[in-house]
Amino acid sequence: VQKASGWKLYHMAAQMEDLNDLEKTLLSKFSTIQSALSPRPQNKLSVVSMEDELSMMHELTQANIQRCKLIMDQLEESKANMLKVLEHKQKISEIINKHVSKRPIKKKERS
Repeated sequence: VQKASGWKLYHMAAQMEDLNDLEKTLLSKFSTIQSALSPRPQNKLSVVSMEDELSMMHELTQANIQRCKLIMDQLEESKANMLKVLEHKQKISEIINKHVSKRPIKKKERS
């Protein structure tokens, strides 16, 4: 009966929320980095290799931003699906209580 209460699911949901918050923090940091690296109009004196490196770094931050958004969406979806299991908690508890043994457990059966 205790296992049907779902406390582990609530604990996992809290951990998923923490992960989601961490991803939001990463997303804001990557957005800040990307805005600092965004391509600007360059004068003709700039070095081509430096432009290429900045462009590559900009693309990498964009990829990380997309990854963060995807992970946040997947975490929310996983949490929602996990907590959906608890919708059946009442029915499961009734079934367990209906079929649980009424006799006390002997010492030999406990081990």
